[in-house]
Amino acid sequence: MKIDKTCWDFFIDTGGTFTDCLGCGPKNQNIRVKVLSRGSLSARVEKQISDTVLQLEKDINWPDQFPANFKMVTPLIQDSRLRVRKWDNQEKNLTLSYPLDNIKLEGETIELFSGWEAPLLAVRLILAREKITQGNCSINVRLATTRCTNALLEKTGSKPLLFITAGFSDLLEIGDQRRIGLFDLIPRKRKSFAGPVIEVAERMDRDGTPSGTPELQKIIKSAQLYRESGYKVAVVSFLNSYINNENESILVKELEKLGFQIVIGSADLHPFIKWLPRCESAVLEAYLYPVLDEYLNNIIIGLGKSAQLFVMNSAGGLIERTHYRAVDSLLSGPAGGVVGACSVAKRAGLTKFINLDMGGTSTDVSRFSGSYSYQSTIEIGGAQLAGISLNIQTVA
Repeated sequence: MKIDKTCWDFFIDTGGTFTDCLGCGPKNQNIRVKVLSRGSLSARVEKQISDTVLQLEKDINWPDQFPANFKMVTPLIQDSRLRVRKWDNQEKNLTLSYPLDNIKLEGETIELFSGWEAPLLAVRLILAREKITQGNCSINVRLATTRCTNALLEKTGSKPLLFITAGFSDLLEIGDQRRIGLFDLIPRKRKSFAGPVIEVAERMDRDGTPSGTPELQKIIKSAQLYRESGYKVAVVSFLNSYINNENESILVKELEKLGFQIVIGSADLHPFIKWLPRCESAVLEAYLYPVLDEYLNNIIIGLGKSAQLFVMNSAGGLIERTHYRAVDSLLSGPAGGVVGACSVAKRAGLTKFINLDMGGTSTDVSRFSGSYSYQSTIEIGGAQLAGISLNIQTVA
């Protein structure tokens, strides 16, 4: 029997606190949901019927049995055994898998962790409300996310091993020599997102002719030791590789053979003359890559092989998951706000406006005067990287 697959489009914006999702179905359905970006649902307990049954607030509208097996957590309870056994949406009764042992939760807010990424939770919640089996429909997702931005600000990425032209091991620490906090009584050094730095004796003339090639035997020995100690990502950045990246490519291939999860050549990522932003962009790409890769893989696996996933970049465009880079994502969410504001303003007949995109943590401000305003560098979380992005200013 042939199953007629319907098509659903999902437009998702993941922020630091909440994830908003709009689902558009084949029968002109427009359904909106908001979930916590931790991949969880939250609700207030109106009444505690027994040690295992809680009555939640009347505004909750989860499909019957949807949160079954979700883990329940409250500030009062941290017990991994406590899960949802049953949910009755009509009565608003939540039945737990384990008794509460005389703990009173009336008036408290509970959180139900799904174990899924927030976009996947939002998609499944909408489909469950429409009583649609995920495998019986075609899914297209457009996603804006701050996952990499948060990882950068919270410093939860993976510091890469950095291979750099000999004599310039402190390039990222020195930066462009501008002081952080010019009037601070105690000067602060610029922080680098790179891990250990290995100097490589190589040179490329100004016309692109190699005048010195990497001594692979010595370099590989050092790299092997770091690989065995747990380093999985590496960056290769040489002085004049923007003219000819032959030396970078040689070392990149050797490091890949050693088993590094990802090796970034700076000229492959950003083949332009300014070395500092080129090197720092490569380091940030490697630093954030494991975070982004795990996140997007979890989403696409959860959606299924037939699903389409496009992710918004900092310039306000949509890119397929296979071509998406971590450095493209740092203003993904705010860029979506700019594009959305522009669309609404044009429908209202406006060609000049100021956009305020206010979230729980920060407010993003942008200006539109008939066309988008772009910038060639991005400064965020103490890092400066090269790349085209919409011109967005952020205040607390």
